[in-house]
Amino acid sequence: ARVVGGLHQAFLAILVTLKFKFARAVALAMSMAASLRRPANRYCGKFLKELIPEEYSQWIPIIIDYSTKMVAMSIAWYLQRVVSAIQSAISGGLIAVRHLLDEAHKRGFIEFKDEDTMIDEVLGWGLAAFGVYFQLMHGFSVSFPFNILLLPMTLLEYVLQWCITWIA
Repeated sequence: ARVVGGLHQAFLAILVTLKFKFARAVALAMSMAASLRRPANRYCGKFLKELIPEEYSQWIPIIIDYSTKMVAMSIAWYLQRVVSAIQSAISGGLIAVRHLLDEAHKRGFIEFKDEDTMIDEVLGWGLAAFGVYFQLMHGFSVSFPFNILLLPMTLLEYVLQWCITWIA
């Protein structure tokens, strides 16, 4: 019982931390959903009134409300994924190139240090651009066989994303 309680507390701490980190994405989604709700009520409401029996018609606004929120959250999370990919690519590209240049300098392959030139920024940003392009072209998916190995992490990511959006 104590272990489960500890895991629950840790999970809630992670949720709160991520909720603050991704608050902009959630705020953007709720703003988009509010903007979509009126046109959705106008156009989809008529269609749903014809489709849904009269005794369930009181659920139509709720269906539209949650549908607009789900569409908006999908868009907002995709945009957040793009922003995070760009930030990660820039940091990773610069770290990788600077380490490579530092190692090449230590081994005597190059005579200059990365602090003396702009080559680390140029190569780092180029590597970042390639990384972002690669991610966008592959839809942020993990390639085979890594997708099988990382399936638990992928599922955890989806669960956390859902919890941040709808629970926390």
